[in-house]
Amino acid sequence: MMREELLKIVYWTPENAVPGVPEPLAKDRIKAAKNVVMMDLALLLAEITNGMYRKPIDVIAREFQYDPLPAEVRMVVIAAWQRRRLLSQAVVEKLVPERLTAIPT
Repeated sequence: MMREELLKIVYWTPENAVPGVPEPLAKDRIKAAKNVVMMDLALLLAEITNGMYRKPIDVIAREFQYDPLPAEVRMVVIAAWQRRRLLSQAVVEKLVPERLTAIPT
């Protein structure tokens, strides 16, 4: 609720003025904006301190390493690269296991 009241001061315009309430001075608008930022930073610090942004180690590890593609999808990707002549036959032989040497073209 306090944040909303401060934002009313920051974003005051003559169209949304309340009768009987004077226009806020520039220094008051600056102080209100500063207080909004300080409250947001305090809330962020409290959330970090309480561990809201901590992730389990396996989730963090997945962000840096991807699961391998299934064999069927991998073969389709390699075949597409080979059709576009992006891969030489020697590279394809290294990428494809011996049991899957026949790549559809």
